[in-house]
Amino acid sequence: MTQDSAQACIEWASQRQAEAFWQCAETAQAVRRRHQFFIWTQASLQRLLPHQLMLCSAWSPLRRQLQPELFNSLPLPEPVLQWLQDPASLAWLQQGWLRAGSQAQALPLAGLVASGEGTAQALSLLQAAGLQHLSVLGVSRPQCAEELESFFLLVSREPLPSPLLNLMTPLLHCVWRRVQAQELQLQHSPAQGGASTQGVTERERQVLAWMRQGKSNQEIGLLLGISALTVKNHVQKILRKLCASNRAQAVAQAMSLQLLKENGLR
Repeated sequence: MTQDSAQACIEWASQRQAEAFWQCAETAQAVRRRHQFFIWTQASLQRLLPHQLMLCSAWSPLRRQLQPELFNSLPLPEPVLQWLQDPASLAWLQQGWLRAGSQAQALPLAGLVASGEGTAQALSLLQAAGLQHLSVLGVSRPQCAEELESFFLLVSREPLPSPLLNLMTPLLHCVWRRVQAQELQLQHSPAQGGASTQGVTERERQVLAWMRQGKSNQEIGLLLGISALTVKNHVQKILRKLCASNRAQAVAQAMSLQLLKENGLR
């Protein structure tokens, strides 16, 4: 997309929004890893599309299906996490996108007709968490409009403008596919220096999983049956092992190293 055509798409927006778009596109060029993608979505992308939850999925040639990965900055109940990564739920959301002419759109959660009991429960829990709108956007596979190359879901408190969602779709697609390609390449390359999985214990992985959900030391202690001080010690060890300066960086590094996979998180 050229700068002229992109600028035409955002004529409705303010100068500040236009500047935010070009800054988002610029910073996206450096995104290569999952943790970089997460930081990018929480910084530059948030200025344009403020959201609390993002589901990214890309076509996997090996599995012959879209492979979903969840990024959220808000703790969510387990039924919601399971629903978001259920192939049946993804298929339901994708069909809604296809029925809309493969155009990005923001939908009020209260107006969605649930496809089953699990969907109804998940939508209700999302609304209880203060989230009111669900946006779907994607890119079809070449020569086959009904097969998706990538699909994204954003859940937010406020409705996201459809023109901006459509404008951002190619950028999100390119960045996420690049991240997928880079991660795949690194899986087949010798590990480089810096943070690694070496020395991260199973208990520390459990603590990381709850850190990913935004739990405090006190809450993690209650969930794991240990004291808040013990949790604090685990967190300090995690920061040191992952070469992180804070909890957010530790979670981002853990996502990049796939330390949270066994806990059902990405």
